[in-house]
Amino acid sequence: MNRKKYLSLAMFVVFVAQALLISEVSAPRPPHPRKAEWTYMLYVCGDNNLEYLWDDLTLPWIASVGSSDQVNFVALVDRLSTDTVELVSIDYQSYTVLDVWPEQNMGSVTTLVNFIEIVTTLFPAERLVLDFWDHGDAWKYFMRDDTSGDSLDLDELRYALGEADVLFDIIAFNACSMAMADVFYAINGYADYVVASEELASLLGFPYRMYALDLVENPTWDAERFATEMVADWKEFYDTLNPNDRVLDQALGASWGTLSAVDVRQMAPFTKAFTDMASAMLANLPQYRQDYIHAVSASEQMSNTFWYLDLHDFVEKMLGDTTVTDPILRRALQEVLATIDSMVVAIDNGIVHTGCHGVTFYFPSSSEWTGLWNIRQDYVEVAFAQVTGWITFLDAYHCVVE
Repeated sequence: MNRKKYLSLAMFVVFVAQALLISEVSAPRPPHPRKAEWTYMLYVCGDNNLEYLWDDLTLPWIASVGSSDQVNFVALVDRLSTDTVELVSIDYQSYTVLDVWPEQNMGSVTTLVNFIEIVTTLFPAERLVLDFWDHGDAWKYFMRDDTSGDSLDLDELRYALGEADVLFDIIAFNACSMAMADVFYAINGYADYVVASEELASLLGFPYRMYALDLVENPTWDAERFATEMVADWKEFYDTLNPNDRVLDQALGASWGTLSAVDVRQMAPFTKAFTDMASAMLANLPQYRQDYIHAVSASEQMSNTFWYLDLHDFVEKMLGDTTVTDPILRRALQEVLATIDSMVVAIDNGIVHTGCHGVTFYFPSSSEWTGLWNIRQDYVEVAFAQVTGWITFLDAYHCVVE
């Protein structure tokens, strides 16, 4: 595998007009771009300790199937071991280097926007997947580029998606901890579905051979069907690892893994429900503070940080508390459950978790909020937390006085 091919110089033209934002970065233009059913684009930040996983796992898995007349697999790949970045199309048992760019910052809005614009121009399709391949930590960061010392945050993600002006059918995160309400809010309006993990992700990552087979064999699937199958494939892959692989993968982290597919077109009713919950929790804080503390400790907590909680499970714990009787609060909690149940179209809990339902939220301890870690100074900039009043609740809960 990995027969590397380069396009002849005759295939290169001055790169697409939008890409002029980056000096010295060019992209080839095929003579007559065809419109396929799917283009699956991977934004691969291997400029860190994950580099080997692209070359040893992801690339061979996709290339074992390869692109077809109706499905394109295209990646922008940044490696720690090189000072260039490759734009590649992935074929059966080989890949074609479409262009070689000078070192890029994968944590830059400009790099992401140019990648999206170039790929959607060269590989137009009826349906589009954008796959972020790297480290992640929910609202804090993703796409960690060690050479540049940078990463993307949610404001940068939303800005980049707006600048690219593309509606994705699916945005997927082959990264840890990205299935959080704050992430979904940032993507709303720029994708129909998000596929991500509430938890730490295994180093094995997505089962890309299965994903590639799904699309190549079923190119007319719609976005919901493929997003749902991505979760089903994940479950099948990790459930059927042989004993030796299972022992290995437990060491790599898959025992914790979850995966969910979320219809982010439904973020408006979800956001309203969460806002109502935050308001009612704030109004009842003097009466129910101990109930909140108990619900937090009893909820499904993610191993990356105990303060990433499964939202559905937290709400269920609150509703199951017979001392929580305020009707406005209970109505708000019930509405949060209903909106989660509506927008999560698929979920796999993995091995360790049994009570995850596809969406986490951030409920920090006092030491994390304003104490030793002082995360508050960063989280107050997150749009979802601002819009819903969650910051106001957390300040009151942790007795912050400004």
